[in-house]
Amino acid sequence: LKVDNGVVHRVKVSYGDCSSDGTLEGFGGDKSLVEGKVYLVDRVPAPYSSGSRLVVKNALGEDPPQEECAKVEKDFDLLGRPRVLASGITEGTGFVRCAHGRFPVPAPATLEILGGRGVPIQQCEEPHELVTPTGAALVAEFAESFGPMRDLIARRVGYGLGTRDNKTRPNVLRAVLADAAGPEAASEHDWDTDTVAVLETNLDDISGEALGHFMETTLAAGALDVFHTPIQMKKQRPGVLLTVLCAAADADRFTVRILKHTSAFGVRRSVLERRKLKREFVTVKTEFGDISVKLGLLDGERIQAAPEFDACKAKAIQAGVPLRTVYDAALRALPT
Repeated sequence: LKVDNGVVHRVKVSYGDCSSDGTLEGFGGDKSLVEGKVYLVDRVPAPYSSGSRLVVKNALGEDPPQEECAKVEKDFDLLGRPRVLASGITEGTGFVRCAHGRFPVPAPATLEILGGRGVPIQQCEEPHELVTPTGAALVAEFAESFGPMRDLIARRVGYGLGTRDNKTRPNVLRAVLADAAGPEAASEHDWDTDTVAVLETNLDDISGEALGHFMETTLAAGALDVFHTPIQMKKQRPGVLLTVLCAAADADRFTVRILKHTSAFGVRRSVLERRKLKREFVTVKTEFGDISVKLGLLDGERIQAAPEFDACKAKAIQAGVPLRTVYDAALRALPT
């Protein structure tokens, strides 16, 4: 689910809420449902300013039972900018009983939620359902990657125990509050940190029009940044190094996009750490009007200030003055 500026302040995750006629009126997404199929409706606007609703619909002529299409709502308050990592998703085997009879595990809703988010899943020999639609919705929303722990220092550990006795493994969910080891943990600065995927490919046979179109549409698709750099390629051909920055979880999606929408035959990929200034936005009053300014802070000290370009441009056109005049006025208006 999309979260403004990468910060989850308050998000409602819902699944269920079936309509009696199997339609999705009032929601975005695919409205042509096939009877009996469970759908994931993606990026439905929520009443919260920083989140969206995750809604799973079951297109049945009658109201299905709670276990197939439950109405479950959870509110989460996450402070700051936590990173959420998860182990690989392992499901059991066997069957669950739904309105149309027995369905194989994973349940239809679980598969739709995880598949809609591109979350991989594997099965083990445990003859029970291990991943419910509620659990799938939570990890699909919050986890940025899936795999074994790497370079973590556990600070606090919590356990949730189920009432069923599993046959092959404990019926336990574990949550670990941890600090990152290595350079992140040793830092004495209060900057924000995250990881990004860097996708690169060398191109010498793509037109400027096609390259510009790819950059525009890829940024619109959610890439963090897209740019190209002039390079010299083999056989003395001039070319470009096309680079796409994206969240690590989106690397496969943007790799496919590069291969489909450019002349690339391959894409290089790496995952890198970032250090970012903490950011604040303030509004300053100038002789040209109010202008928003983005501030970059490190250890409580303001070290960067950037007036919002669009606001400065509009004020400059309105006043008939150079853009730099408005820009400098906004910087002068900042409190010392």
